[in-house]
Amino acid sequence: MALSFPTNPSLNDEYSYGGMKWIFDGSQWVSVGWPSTPPTRSVGNSLATSGTIDLDMALLHGSIQTITLAGNPTFTTSNRSAGKEITLVLSAGGSARTLTWPSWTSVGTTLPTSLSSGKVLVVDVTFLDSTDSGAIASPHTQP
Repeated sequence: MALSFPTNPSLNDEYSYGGMKWIFDGSQWVSVGWPSTPPTRSVGNSLATSGTIDLDMALLHGSIQTITLAGNPTFTTSNRSAGKEITLVLSAGGSARTLTWPSWTSVGTTLPTSLSSGKVLVVDVTFLDSTDSGAIASPHTQP
């Protein structure tokens, strides 16, 4: 996440991004944490299990989506905009799966193109703008 603090701030100016809040103390920005209790994220499991799976960010923003795959998925996205986020929890089930992703930027490790039988993959996705290439994806595969 790239923060863009205001230039030339005044004492006690506030800056918020992604639910976090900072206050300028005269020399630096100091995190004051969440302005209130972070919202509880919803968990859904109504997405398709194979074929083209559209992640409609207008509907899914902020949620955790669990999918037990029944085939090889191709993920697409719609209604993207800066600040939208989703977590995907993908279970391969009893067969190995081939995964096709949008042009997201992967951090930490490369987005896997396959998922072994019986394994789980968690992918956190954050959109920095309204494009797929402006999305940051962080994959975590069960060893």
